[in-house]
Amino acid sequence: MAEVADIERAVLRELVRIGPCAFDDLALALCEYSWNQVFAAVDRLSRQRRLALRHPGRFGNAQPNVSSPSRS
Repeated sequence: MAEVADIERAVLRELVRIGPCAFDDLALALCEYSWNQVFAAVDRLSRQRRLALRHPGRFGNAQPNVSSPSRS
């Protein structure tokens, strides 16, 4: 089973490579990990403010994108 840090690094690396994307596209791009592993990593990273989740419109998908951690 993959380590949590490995999955988080893979998520961030993929987002830098492809830019903002729908979650399902990110999960498909990271096919070596399960949907649940990618979801948990995105959840952790967003809570740590290492990425931002955005909802672009009424019928759009949440879009993760890399952002700078805030200094609060």
